Amino acid sequence: MFVRFLIAVLLIINLGGCSEEETTSTTASPASTAPEPKAESPAPAAEAQPAGDAASAAPDASEAASEAAAETPPSADAPAATTPDDQGIVRVEANDMMKFNTSRIEVEGTKVVIELKHTGTFPKAAMGHNLVVLKPGTDPQAWASVAMKQKDTEYSPVGDEAVIAHTKLIGGGESDTISFEVPGPGEYPFVCSFPGHASMMKGVLIVK
Repeated sequence: MFVRFLIAVLLIINLGGCSEEETTSTTASPASTAPEPKAESPAPAAEAQPAGDAASAAPDASEAASEAAAETPPSADAPAATTPDDQGIVRVEANDMMKFNTSRIEVEGTKVVIELKHTGTFPKAAMGHNLVVLKPGTDPQAWASVAMKQKDTEYSPVGDEAVIAHTKLIGGGESDTISFEVPGPGEYPFVCSFPGHASMMKGVLIVK
């Protein structure tokens, strides 16, 4: 009888131990089975531009600008043309600084009228001026280097085939007007033939 009682006690003890283990296991299970939070993936870093590419961008832009500038032709600073006034007269002035007020005359048609006025004060012996129109292709300075020796004819050689027309030699405050015909359209050099003036006092008469 005692043996049976002892066996019953042992069974109860064993059953109680098993029950505690199951309870512990059941309680611990949710915690152990809970999914671990996932670590957030780091945002992808912005792709850095290679240093070489950035460095080459500026030279490329500079080179493109240089090429664009090279393709643009520089503007030509052509002198303003002097044309006939409402009376059909081309009015040209010369001064004591050995200068004409124009180096370009433009006219329509072959009949030309030019007035030369000396706006200075020096007499013609010291600062005389004239205006000589020459045939196309004539070198005005080379021609004047010969004409300057012709003092007796006021530096305008008589019968010179290169000369289309010329004013008389005038001094400060004087003026002279000439009217003449040119053979046709073209570019006719003009010059002052007083000694030493041709290098500064020359231009072209353009007949259209």
